[in-house]
Amino acid sequence: MVKVICAGYPKTGTKSLTKALFKLGYNNVHDYLEHIDFYMDEYEKYFEKGHPISHVLDKYDELNVDCTVDMPPSFLFEEFHQRWPDAKIILTIRDEDAWYKSIKKMNDIVFNWYHWMTYFSKNALRFETFMRKLYQYMLGSGLESPWLWKMHYRRHNAYVAKVIPPENLLVFDVSNGWEPLCKFLGKKIPDEPFPFENAAGSKNNIVQRLLTESKIASRAKFEIIISILSYLVVFGGIVLAYLNFFS
Repeated sequence: MVKVICAGYPKTGTKSLTKALFKLGYNNVHDYLEHIDFYMDEYEKYFEKGHPISHVLDKYDELNVDCTVDMPPSFLFEEFHQRWPDAKIILTIRDEDAWYKSIKKMNDIVFNWYHWMTYFSKNALRFETFMRKLYQYMLGSGLESPWLWKMHYRRHNAYVAKVIPPENLLVFDVSNGWEPLCKFLGKKIPDEPFPFENAAGSKNNIVQRLLTESKIASRAKFEIIISILSYLVVFGGIVLAYLNFFS
């Protein structure tokens, strides 16, 4: 049963919240990487083929998830809350200009630096297509647009605050640390600093983890190796045939 639903958008401190929830005793916190690795098939069927959202939610039930953090659940928070009405809702927030700058920087790396992978791997292409569609559903456009994305960001945060009863909602800036989070969840404040994860340029940031830890990245790397080897074999065969023809 899902106990905590984070309705905050990516790059609002969600990785810090995930680590904090683990430290507070929640055993099965599913964040962005888990959503991609475990539920991508179900989300694609929901978004693209009109399958009921219950098929997605059933999978979270099957995997005994305690908390959901980051997208897609963050912008599907109402569907998740209808399924688990007793779950606590946390809306992570940050300054909208800083948020847009951060999410655009992340996307520049993922979609520009690593776009070449889509030419060699169907899984890399599938991931990029899926992510662009998620942004379209969440922010009104699959491509970065400062005014449009910021507008949707503001609207989402205002909508969450409007539809979730105040007693069941924590609007949370991770810079405020343990106290508001622990008070809201009824947990003791840990005797250690609040975790701050995924800072720009830090080791083990989300892009590095996506490339090194996710199952879809592992499949994409294998496909890339096979594709390049295949191209080399074909190219070598052409060169050999050319040399034999003129020898």
